[in-house]
Amino acid sequence: MRILKNPLVIVTLVIVILAAYYREVRTKPISQALFAAALGAYQEQDYKRSMELLEQAGQLNSLESAIPALYGWNLLKTGDYTGARRQFAHALLLNPHLDDPRLGLALTWLEQGEDARALASFQRLAPVTRNTLDVRVAMARANRILGENQMARQLAAGVLRQDPGNKLAANELTILTGTADLESLESTPPVAPRPSNLVLAARLEDGFFQVPEGNDWKRMYVVGVNIGPATPGHFASEPPVESSLYLDWLRQIGAMRANTIRVYTLFPPGFYRALYTYNQENPQAPLYLLQEIWLKDPPEGNLYDEAFMADFEKETRDVVDAVHGQKDLPIVRGHAGGIYTLDVSAYVLGWLVGREVESHVVITTNLRNPGASSFEGSYLKIQKGNPTEVWLARMCDSVVDYEASRYNAQRPVAFVNWPPLDPLTHATELRLVDELRIRREQGEKLAPLGLGVQDDLDVVSLDEEKISPKPELKAGYFALYHVYPFWPDFIFLDPQYREARDEQGLNSYWGYLLDLKKHYRKTPLLVGEYGLSTSLGIAHFVPNGLNHGGLSEAQQGAGLVRLTTNIREGGCAGGLVFEWIDEWWKSNWIAEDFEKPYYRKALWHNDMNPEQSFGILKFALRKPPSFVKVGEAPAATLSENASAGVPRPPLIRAIETSFDPSALYVDLVLNTPLGTVPDWSAGGYLLTINTCDAPCGSGRLPFVGGVRVESGANFLVHWTGPESSLLLVARNYNPYQDVPVEGVPGLREIFVPRNFHTGFNPDEPFEEMIIETNRRRYGKDGTFFPPERYSRSLLRYGVFDPVAGDYDSLGQVYFDADRGRIRLRLSWALLLALDPSDGFIFNGTDGEGKTIGKESRHIRLAAVTYMKRSGTAEGEPIQVLAQRAGDRVISEAWTIPWPRWSSVEAWAIPKKSYVVLRNVFGKMTGHPAEE
Repeated sequence: MRILKNPLVIVTLVIVILAAYYREVRTKPISQALFAAALGAYQEQDYKRSMELLEQAGQLNSLESAIPALYGWNLLKTGDYTGARRQFAHALLLNPHLDDPRLGLALTWLEQGEDARALASFQRLAPVTRNTLDVRVAMARANRILGENQMARQLAAGVLRQDPGNKLAANELTILTGTADLESLESTPPVAPRPSNLVLAARLEDGFFQVPEGNDWKRMYVVGVNIGPATPGHFASEPPVESSLYLDWLRQIGAMRANTIRVYTLFPPGFYRALYTYNQENPQAPLYLLQEIWLKDPPEGNLYDEAFMADFEKETRDVVDAVHGQKDLPIVRGHAGGIYTLDVSAYVLGWLVGREVESHVVITTNLRNPGASSFEGSYLKIQKGNPTEVWLARMCDSVVDYEASRYNAQRPVAFVNWPPLDPLTHATELRLVDELRIRREQGEKLAPLGLGVQDDLDVVSLDEEKISPKPELKAGYFALYHVYPFWPDFIFLDPQYREARDEQGLNSYWGYLLDLKKHYRKTPLLVGEYGLSTSLGIAHFVPNGLNHGGLSEAQQGAGLVRLTTNIREGGCAGGLVFEWIDEWWKSNWIAEDFEKPYYRKALWHNDMNPEQSFGILKFALRKPPSFVKVGEAPAATLSENASAGVPRPPLIRAIETSFDPSALYVDLVLNTPLGTVPDWSAGGYLLTINTCDAPCGSGRLPFVGGVRVESGANFLVHWTGPESSLLLVARNYNPYQDVPVEGVPGLREIFVPRNFHTGFNPDEPFEEMIIETNRRRYGKDGTFFPPERYSRSLLRYGVFDPVAGDYDSLGQVYFDADRGRIRLRLSWALLLALDPSDGFIFNGTDGEGKTIGKESRHIRLAAVTYMKRSGTAEGEPIQVLAQRAGDRVISEAWTIPWPRWSSVEAWAIPKKSYVVLRNVFGKMTGHPAEE
């Protein structure tokens, strides 16, 4: 939060400016009046008017330091920091004894990230100014940014004691500690001395985790969720800091009968404070934590880089100290920090070292360090390993060694792994270079490709079985894998997996799990991630229907129950669902080039991108969107005048629209008695959409001969009933082109071409948006696996009103009989908005095939109602509804401003899968939940 954008700062600053005003302009009546008016405009936050008045006053007397000082405050408020610095410096030049411009200069430094200069300027202020509440809060912020956490805490806490309602001080204290509750901070437990006996928070026995229970041990089958903390409008590098938010999540997770959570990196202090509080509230059923220690990208792909290793080992020590409540860590961009004072180590089930490592990192590390084949540490050893396996064994040993030496404590340890690096061999997985060779041999004309770094699958392995725990490691060592049913392709292509069956039928996921568990005979296996997405868009199809996206909330729940059961019956130590909340910032290959600019993507929800909808909780606006009327038909045109016995569809009375961060909503309000369902066989409706703010797409409408749209439409909705709704796109606006593969007769592929130019063509056809999800592949023996495609244009009939009893999370269109309207939910991504929050839309591709965007300020809508004509495929238009329209022409569509937003206020709502998971988790933890 930028401190100057908070209105609480204004009062103090105005008082300081008033002092300067009385000193310097009270004897000058003309400039006094102008200055007073400018000060009043500043107080009313009319900064433009204030500066206009000050320019007039400055012409009268340019030697008054109060004038450039107030001008500087206006510039500071409007974000012109360079101009503000210039004005404050000029004011100080005129009168170096004034605190007002010096304070303004200090706050300007703070806004520009020059925190040391800001703090030095604050300290030069007179004591009476320096001790004001707002200045002390600003100094607290500067100290926090400079890593002086204790001083920042002292300043913020002091302000809160004087002014308990000070929101800025509360915010600073919350960032530092997770709470602004002074009593809670003052009652934190003291640092405990190092135990004389080894403390085991958990251990592994017979392939499963055990936790202490009195003087004995209790087997614990792990069920739970992964927590990615990015709420709407934020990236993973901007996690929430409030302990209260995390505590609310933990209570919901506990109520879901989970016993474990996993985080990917060190979280802010508020998370650990919440974990401590929750477990104090629930001593009989605590939540255990799997704490990951995040691994950055190594320089040039080499894990053995000395500076990189030193940095990672420091990270390890910081994380261990933090969970033991003994760390004061500077807060830097992209990395959590603060004052960690609560010891939650008793609830840390294990350490997870690293992350999913790409194959090119393993290959590079192995090639650059050929001599690293063995390691024996204090707790782990490995013989005949590859250099990456040796490095990981060494890092796992390092975290155990540090915790044991400093805290005389142990807990199980593992490194993070995934199927691309599993130690199994997969006949259906081929290196890209070998695939290209086969394709050339088949006659395909391929341009020379500079392949660069490739992350081929099944070309190198990380095998946890090679690593052995020594007797000194009492807690144990395990393997952790991320396993999904839809990727990599070998999970559902390898014949032995395709033929596997569970109680529900064919299930390749079950086959892969059994094969993986068969390999890990001595090492306990935990599935650290598994999950299913409720996105509208699909990125990958699998035979058992557990696709990468395209599942309703109910289907997500049923699928998760199946996977959860597979993991349990496969002999694993447990599994953690990915993930707790939907995260809007995430990318996926099928969507990433249609989400631009990157820095704004967290402001909107791309529900065509499966990676953004894996959560068990979704987000909705705190205030539901309200509909506004775009246009309506003249009452005189709504008389039915149908020939006797000839059915006709109801005419459209009005068009209404709304929006939220995921979709544009359009209602066609029909002229029909409420509570009745029209005879859809009589005809249909067309909705023309122009998102370009200029003529684009096509000017000719299909299905109704001769109707034209003078300004064009790049999208067209066609409704002829519940089972046949389409969102079509003009061919010259469709980036997904279906083209023949050169040199291979009968083979076609869909891709986004280079140098694709959008535009307007009066006779351009409309077509479906068909995409390719599973690209064609080749096995090691040359077996051909054809591509898979699907149409995004088919709109799913389903009630998308979340309060409706028959709510369908994938619904895109339905008829609301009670209100007499056809309702549409059109995803921004389906409309090819690259950044709907700022009106940035698709505008073609460049020479490399990358998308190009442009700004749009308006959306244009019009509609046509038509009757079916016997003996012809085209209907007869009976209503053309637009701002200006003729019999068969839309001269001017209705125009709505492109909705824009720069922040999101949303609240989390459990999906239907929440209750289903609660039931299956309850059965596995011995706490059955009611339906």
